[in-house]
Parts: sequence; C-alpha cells; structure tokens
Amino acid sequence: MSMGSFGLKSDLFHFRHNRFLKQVSYTCFLLLFLLLLAAPVSIANALQPVGTRYVTTTGSDASVDCSLAAPCRTVQHAADVATSGDTISIGAGTFGTVDMSFKGLTLTGAGMNATYLDGGNVATVVTGGYATYNISDLTIQNGRSSTYAAGVYLSNQATLTMDRVRITSNTGTGDAVGGLYAANSIVTLNDSIISNNTSSLGTGIKILQVGGTSNLTLNRVTMSGNNATTDIAAIYFSGTTLSITNSTISGNTSPLTSAISLSGGTATVLNSTISHNTS
Repeated sequence: MSMGSFGLKSDLFHFRHNRFLKQVSYTCFLLLFLLLLAAPVSIANALQPVGTRYVTTTGSDASVDCSLAAPCRTVQHAADVATSGDTISIGAGTFGTVDMSFKGLTLTGAGMNATYLDGGNVATVVTGGYATYNISDLTIQNGRSSTYAAGVYLSNQATLTMDRVRITSNTGTGDAVGGLYAANSIVTLNDSIISNNTSSLGTGIKILQVGGTSNLTLNRVTMSGNNATTDIAAIYFSGTTLSITNSTISGNTSPLTSAISLSGGTATVLNSTISHNTS
C-alpha cells in the first residue's frame, strides 16, 4: 500500500468519525432541549409533597385527588380521598366539619387566626378514633352536639397532638362536652387555647379511661371563659397521667368544679397558673 492511499483512507476515517460525533452531539442537544421543556412540570411535581392534599376556598370537590393543581373545597372530601398518613393542607378561610375515624391524618392550616373549621352550630367539628392525628395552626369553632363533644370527639384508642390550635365557642347540650372529649386516648396540646365553650357536663376537656390508657399533656395552653351549667368547667380527667406545664387555667365558671376534677391517675402541674375560676 502506498503512503498516498494510506493518507486518503486516514482522511476518510477522520471525516466519518467527525460526522458521527456531530450526529451524537446533535442528538444529545435535542434530548437536553426536550428535557428542559418538561422541566417545569417535573419541578412542580417534585415540589408537591408526597401524600399532601390541598383545600382552599376556591377549590372544588370535583377534584379526584385534591392536588396542589386541583385543590378541594371541603376538608371532608380531602379526608375521604386521602390515605392514612397523608397531610391535608388547609388554606385561609372558613371550612366545615370533618370525620377522620379509622384514618390517621395530619391537618395543618394557615394559622389559628386564618383557618377556621366551623360546625355551623349544628354538628361536631372534628371527629376521629382508632388512629393517630396531628392538627396544627387553625381554629375549631361553633360546634354543637348533644352527645360526646361539640368541638373535638375522639371515640376510642386515638393519639392526638395539637399545635397552635384554638377550640372556642362550641356548645354541648345534654351529656356532651363543649370543647374536647377523648376516651382511652393519648392527647397532647401545645401552644393552644381552649376558650368560651359551653355545656352542662364538662365544658373544656374531658378525658376518660375505660379498659384502656388515657393521658393528657398540656404545654403552654390557656383555658379561659369556659362555662359549665351543672358540672366541671375546665378539665375532667379520669386516666393514667395528667401533665400541665407553663399553662394558665383561669376565668372558668361552674356551680360544681370550675378548674380541674381528677378521678384516678396522677397529676403534675409545673410553672402554671390556676386562678380566678368561679364555682
């Protein structure tokens, strides 16, 4: 083979190699371009937490998943489509009642002065049982019931943690508690307010233990203005452990017990004020 023919073949090889590289580069560029076009959708999906349902005043219950792009209008519809462990993010505004029995969920609002769950003076506002719940940054108000509780009712074997929640202006008639009732459950309230609830039997919080375990923990909680017409105004506790820390129980009224009635279990009160309750 002559040096001249070798040189021609070498040049031809380099030409074909360079053309191949250009084709690969063009293909890679095209793929990158297409990926960039899809990026906004992918980023939006990535920013939406897995298992989060959204509720807004402008949403619609025609939504099948209560997603960020298609929020629901009611908290109940969001709870219905959610699965245990999901979070329901509730925007500012006033919303109705919700029953979360047998389904552990997290409810988070936009703040106790922005998000309101309202019973319309006809029904219990929040109902649950047999699951674990977290509720934060909202107000539970205007509930009404003749059984168990007007504000929050946990039927049995629940674990509830509330952070920055106000339970107010709920009315229990008959045997119902105004604020919160829980049986055989673990309840913790942090930085919350129980105020201006009314009933005949146990106005603020009632915790019962019947064949199970019930604990109540209050951290930085204010209970005031609760009024019982015949029984306990602030707290009735019949369980294992009652713990009250950095809290205030004041201005509650009842002809029987205006502050705390302890029927079984042990109670610890630290750095708290219990005063000016009237009975």
